[in-house]
Amino acid sequence: MRRYYTGTPVVPFGHGLSYSRWSMQASGAAMTIATDGSKDTTVSIAVTNHGPLVGDCVVLAFLVPKSLPSQKGLKLRQQLWQFERLSDVAVGDTAHAEFLVSAEALAIADLGSGDLVAAPGRYTLEFREGSASEPTSIELTVEGPQVVIEPFPSA
Repeated sequence: MRRYYTGTPVVPFGHGLSYSRWSMQASGAAMTIATDGSKDTTVSIAVTNHGPLVGDCVVLAFLVPKSLPSQKGLKLRQQLWQFERLSDVAVGDTAHAEFLVSAEALAIADLGSGDLVAAPGRYTLEFREGSASEPTSIELTVEGPQVVIEPFPSA
């Protein structure tokens, strides 16, 4: 996974999770949520088995920041925020993975304080079967003031 890494990984995160071939389609278009949790929503991803075998598919959900307030330190490239395993999907069949899109689920680290925060900004939600596969994407806007979801522990 390339959370901060800018090079090319030797083995991509999630490589080899399935022996089948999959296609994915997101249920929605662009969406907006609020940092206070008042606009949480759910995304459904339709996953179709195009391979020769009945199989399991692990749908990986990544958060990719497009615009965030500038911070010192490393720039977050992407973050795995959720995954769902779909089991025993027959050849030609479609199964659905459901993901809760909420400010709490998408919390990122504030590099200044160490707190986990719901940060306003523009993001892309990418859904993949392994990090090297072509993603199904949804544009996301998070509105409102920055909210601390979990403060950094103090001694």
